[in-house]
Amino acid sequence: MVSVTAAYFAGLCGRITNRLAMFGLTFCHQVATSTKVFLESEQRCLTQMSELKTAQSDRPKAPGYPSAPVVEAVFAVQPRIPFRDADLKKAADKLLPHYSKLIEMPFTDFSYDAEAATIDVNPNRPTFRLEGEDATELAVLRPDGLFVSQLAPYRSWQDLFERFKQDFLAIESIFADREIGRIACRYINRIDVPFEGAIARNEDYLNVYIHYPENIEAIGAFQLRFDLLVEEIDSMAVIQSGLIEPFPEGHASFALDIDLGRIIDGGIEPFEALAEFSKFREPKNRLYRQFLKQRALDQFQ
Repeated sequence: MVSVTAAYFAGLCGRITNRLAMFGLTFCHQVATSTKVFLESEQRCLTQMSELKTAQSDRPKAPGYPSAPVVEAVFAVQPRIPFRDADLKKAADKLLPHYSKLIEMPFTDFSYDAEAATIDVNPNRPTFRLEGEDATELAVLRPDGLFVSQLAPYRSWQDLFERFKQDFLAIESIFADREIGRIACRYINRIDVPFEGAIARNEDYLNVYIHYPENIEAIGAFQLRFDLLVEEIDSMAVIQSGLIEPFPEGHASFALDIDLGRIIDGGIEPFEALAEFSKFREPKNRLYRQFLKQRALDQFQ
C-alpha cells in the first residue's frame, strides 16, 4: 500500500516536481540505435513542468470531475532512423499553419552502437515545439519523431486523432526514406485522493501502488514503473505512477500514466499506420479501468 501524510505535503510540495522525472509535457524519449532498431528501454525527462502545473491548476479543486482526468494525451509516430535536421525544419514549417506559435528548442540525441558497445551523445539536435492559441494543443517535432499532444481539458480520442492525422499527413514526406519504426499513444491521468485525517490512501483508489512493511505508516514522494505486454495488439504498455502537483485543497494527487506503443517490423505506409491507432483505443481504456478502483471510477462517471 501507499499512504502519504498531510504534513509531508506541507513541507515538501516544492521539491516533488524536481523528483518526478517521469512526467512532463513531451512524450518519452525513444533511443534509435545504429543497428536501426529501437531500444525498448525509454529515457524519461522532466520538461516544461511550469506549463503542466498551469494545465493541472485548471482542474477542479475536489473530486467530481466534469470530464476525464487527463493531464496530457499524446499520439506519436517515430522513424526507425532519426530525422535529418534540415528535414525537421521543413516539416516544422509545414505544420506552422495548423498552430499559432513555433519555438525551436535544444534536444539531446542518444545513439547506441551495438557492435562497439558505445553510446554517442549529441546535445545540439534541433527540436520544434508548436503551440495552438490556448497552448493546450501542442505538437513536437524531434529527431526521433512527431508527438501531437492535448493538455487539459481533454476532449476526446477522436478530436486528438484528427489533429494527429492532419499533422502526420502534412509531413509524411519526411518519412520517405525513413521507415516508420514505432507508433504509440500515451495518457497521463491525475487522480485526486482526499486526506482521511492526516493520510491520503491511494491504495483505496488505484490498483497500482507500492507495498511496504506494516510498521511504516506513510511515505512521501515515490515513482513506480513497469512494462506490460498487451498480446492482442502485439504492443507494450509502460505503466507509471507517482505523486504529481499542484494538489487540490485537502487532497493528494497521483498519476496513472499509460504509455501504449508498438514497434513496427518491416515498415508500414502512413495510412496503414493511422489505421493501426484504432487498435490502441480499447486496450488503453481497459488498462485505465483495471488500474483504478471503484472509488476513483465513481469520480468520473
